[in-house]
Amino acid sequence: MKRRNFLKTSAGFIAVSSVPAIPGTGHLEVGENLPEPILMQAVNSNWSQNCRIWSPRKELQPVCRIHAGQDNYPNLSIETNNHSGCHGGWEILCTNITPGKSYCFQAKATLKGIPHPVENISPEVYFFSGNKANPLDWRFIEAVSHDNSEVVFRHILDVPPESDRMVIRLILRWTAYGSVQFRDISLTESQKSPSNISIIAVGSGWKPMRSIQENMNKCIEVIKKAAQKGADLILLPEVILTAGVPESSGPLAKIIPGNETDQIADCARSNNIAVALTMEEVNGTLTHNTGLIFNKNGDIVLKYRKVHLAVGERWSGMTPGNDYPCADLPFGKTGMQICYDNVHPEGARILARQGARIILLPIMGDPRAHVRTDQGKWKWDQEIWNKIMSMRALDNHVWYVIARNDGTGSCIINPAGEIVASKNDDEEILLAKIDTSYENFNSSIGSTHYNRYWRERRPSTYSKLDNTGFKLEP
Repeated sequence: MKRRNFLKTSAGFIAVSSVPAIPGTGHLEVGENLPEPILMQAVNSNWSQNCRIWSPRKELQPVCRIHAGQDNYPNLSIETNNHSGCHGGWEILCTNITPGKSYCFQAKATLKGIPHPVENISPEVYFFSGNKANPLDWRFIEAVSHDNSEVVFRHILDVPPESDRMVIRLILRWTAYGSVQFRDISLTESQKSPSNISIIAVGSGWKPMRSIQENMNKCIEVIKKAAQKGADLILLPEVILTAGVPESSGPLAKIIPGNETDQIADCARSNNIAVALTMEEVNGTLTHNTGLIFNKNGDIVLKYRKVHLAVGERWSGMTPGNDYPCADLPFGKTGMQICYDNVHPEGARILARQGARIILLPIMGDPRAHVRTDQGKWKWDQEIWNKIMSMRALDNHVWYVIARNDGTGSCIINPAGEIVASKNDDEEILLAKIDTSYENFNSSIGSTHYNRYWRERRPSTYSKLDNTGFKLEP
């Protein structure tokens, strides 16, 4: 037997369609009212919400129940139907929303026996207009914290100007095991998602000097020029302090911190600009190709040792690093890759999965961007270079900032893979205004690049990426 329940509140009625009449503690019976705040906490009493069971196909529908939670507030539970294709849950209709306004959705999800929470639990929001069946736009609702037993969801939802209703779906999918119970569900009016705009500079293309100090003087000159142009951060090319310096002049690797880093720190501080560069580091008996980010106060906020060494670096006895740190900067979390790191996609992916919105790439070159000519010589190809760099940005939904030593190929790429600034032959500094809030990078089939593609991943199927054996599978 199925019952249709109406939960009366001062904001109207919440209609619960097709709820199975399941006896037991905590299940709400017909006619039982709930005190405020209600299922969806209304901004004002003119709101009307409807709640019903939803599934893309009847045979995939999970078991859905309403329970009285703490203080008798309603909790919405979803239990698997014991089939791996289980897909469905609760659908909440929010009408009388204000077009162009923003709302904050929040909920907590208690998990029991869910094998892969990131894949199996999927709250989503859809925006509709008029009688149109297809949504104007949609988003995955993002989690702000999680462990094996609880996930906290919080998301600012910007209603499109032409939308007149919002549908929120709380979904359990693709598992024959487990259950989830959503509680503390609320929707409140909020400020719009803030933009986070900054100006990023790339300095490159000048002729290397014959000493470290001469190179340092040139770097300081370029940093000052970038600051005068309003840049918040400047990226300099790979090992720019020792590029062109003969080894006969003495040890090229320097201690960090030391005299060289002190000069960069002073320049960053006095010019109110963040600075990123790489240098050869001496670390006891080891040497590294080390990337540094200085904030506007001159503090070193990131130290990254290049993980994937080029052939010449390996032959010279350089030692690789083993981790991928990020720096929290005012304009967004930022990570770094160095030159040959870019050949291997895992580093950029790890940085992006850690929340990096910007990846900096000081680089001398990429061997994949060279083609053999009819005369048997190797020639750098701008088109291939652009494709390589654009796909790194697009695949990881990050701003990709590239400083190539000779200047050609230096550019700034947005999360949609579009080159928004590239170096001209007659300039040493290129600039671009970037926004790390990402809301401008919409997908052609709804949502945004950043929101959609991370939540559509299936990490549980990627175990073969952890294969550390020598032999590749055929």
